[in-house]
Amino acid sequence: MAFPHASFMCHQGSALFTGDAHKLIQQVDDYKKSLKMIKKHVLANTKIPSDLYKKHEPDDWYMCVDDALKYGVIDKITSGVNGEIELSELEDVDDEE
Repeated sequence: MAFPHASFMCHQGSALFTGDAHKLIQQVDDYKKSLKMIKKHVLANTKIPSDLYKKHEPDDWYMCVDDALKYGVIDKITSGVNGEIELSELEDVDDEE
């Protein structure tokens, strides 16, 4: 769920590797595994097609709320939240502890 003027950014991802050559290779291999897991999760849990994901993979990808809905990043656009908690209700909870 998102508000009508929300925007989303799918971050390219980044990494910093340090150490000797062997450690660097291990870290790069682990980073590649992480990127594959993230891709698999995104493709399995959204409606983002693989070719579109691949196109945006090397960059930060900014998405308006309509595109986020279209691609299944969110399930609906709302103008309000049912059951909003008032600040006074939060203060009452703190007083009870």
